[in-house]
Amino acid sequence: MIMDLSDISAIVRGMAEKFLDHHNLNQTLCSESPTAEFIARWIYEYLKPRIPMLSSVTVSETATSRATYQPESLPPSTNGVSNVPSYTTLHTNGQDTRSPDDHVCAQRS
Repeated sequence: MIMDLSDISAIVRGMAEKFLDHHNLNQTLCSESPTAEFIARWIYEYLKPRIPMLSSVTVSETATSRATYQPESLPPSTNGVSNVPSYTTLHTNGQDTRSPDDHVCAQRS
């Protein structure tokens, strides 16, 4: 499936304006503590129905810290890296932490 970049941009821009940009994330994402890991999964689950070929979402907190969400429904890896569903937070010191937080707001539209 091919999707025009301007269509993807419009979808992402609309989501950002409605839920993320200049909003209280605790309210718009229905979370008491919207961590980067939580936000990455929330964005993935919001965008996946609109962008079917989406495979993962990365949220950058700073230039050196980011969280990536990649679901388990991906095909087996061909590069030897596991496709286990995970939240991975990367820091400059090389630490890799995973969070099992599965809470996602059901009120997304």
